[in-house]
Amino acid sequence: MPSLVIPIFLFLLGAIIGSFLNVVIFRLPKRRKFLNLNQRSRCMHCKKVLKGPDLVPIVSYLFLRGRCRFCHKPISPQYNIVEMLTAIIFILLFSRFGLSLEFFIGAIGACSLLVLAFIDGRHKIVPDSISLPTLAILFVLQLARIFSGQSSALSSQLVSLILAITIGAGWFWLQWYFSRGKWVGSGDIRIGAILGAYLGLPGVILALFASYLSGSVWAAYLLARGRVRLKSQLPFGVFLGAAGIAAYIFGPSVVNWYQNMIGL
Repeated sequence: MPSLVIPIFLFLLGAIIGSFLNVVIFRLPKRRKFLNLNQRSRCMHCKKVLKGPDLVPIVSYLFLRGRCRFCHKPISPQYNIVEMLTAIIFILLFSRFGLSLEFFIGAIGACSLLVLAFIDGRHKIVPDSISLPTLAILFVLQLARIFSGQSSALSSQLVSLILAITIGAGWFWLQWYFSRGKWVGSGDIRIGAILGAYLGLPGVILALFASYLSGSVWAAYLLARGRVRLKSQLPFGVFLGAAGIAAYIFGPSVVNWYQNMIGL
């Protein structure tokens, strides 16, 4: 039983943090202050102020069967999805890294990418107020991780980090520059830089490959269903965010498998 204490705590913590991420996702694009404790949560339909029992992460949504207790209209499933995703990601990070600096880097990066992915998916924007601080924080934490180690290859690790950021941002900058913003948005450049700081090499390359693969499959599905046209633009931040989180958790295992397969 003692071995389950930390995972249970991290699951609950992840759900609580996921609840806060939802506040950011819904309020930030509307220029509402998400850190204002006096600004109470309300039903998006009837505008009734929600009380404590309505705000318990995951449990409230399930108990209310996804409907407001006042007007009985559907609650966005995004609330439950983000809370569950954050909780599960925290458990996966703990199982992979334990309570280490890598865990905290992974948690901060994953939370930020979740926010950016959902905001881009809903509004097709990548807010500077999230992306730029995330890039700075991840860069500083990665520097702390590099210089706290006992490796003699500190300079090569630092060069690798900077190169990863350059590749992540540069790949999208080239597309943005030559297409004059028609192929990708400037927000993808910032997310690419975040992926570089978050994953390093070769993780950023793996994330870019996975995001294009998953994005292509999803686009083909939507085209087949007639829900988009060839010239339609998909919010690519969704796929970048998902691929980035997956690459941080599972990327090293995938890279090792690939290297073993080709005999490296």
